[in-house]
Amino acid sequence: MRDKGFKIILIVNLLLFFIDFTTTMLNPTYIYLEVNPLYRATGSMLPIIGLNLLLFWLIQKLYYRVKSSPATRFAWINFLVTLASARLLAIHTAIKLLQNPITMEKAQQISTSTSVAQTQWVYIILTTIPYFIGIISYFFFKLDHKIERFI
Repeated sequence: MRDKGFKIILIVNLLLFFIDFTTTMLNPTYIYLEVNPLYRATGSMLPIIGLNLLLFWLIQKLYYRVKSSPATRFAWINFLVTLASARLLAIHTAIKLLQNPITMEKAQQISTSTSVAQTQWVYIILTTIPYFIGIISYFFFKLDHKIERFI
């Protein structure tokens, strides 16, 4: 199957997006705790859904361009693996909030800056483990491309 790795990681990302969205919406305090800047600016989840679907469509279009080089395709797969990693961490956080719910009053007291500061560990983890992300990306890339050694 051509582009098997890309298709797998794209489907994984779509599934993770919907799981992330669902776990977020199950928590009634998401109104106060959501740190997504698009949600903060609009107060609605619809722009987030639209932007994510547009992003997945655009990545697929760019990946399948005729002139797209193997290095460019690898970069898109690497981006999708990084995005999947971030989504897994967001899902983990949402599940922890569902398991240990906080009251609406307490959620209202948490400021946006505090909420953002508490989620910064996600970004720290993503920037300190790029080697693991690269290895996983290379696994998916290798499914689609014949890698030869030039020695």
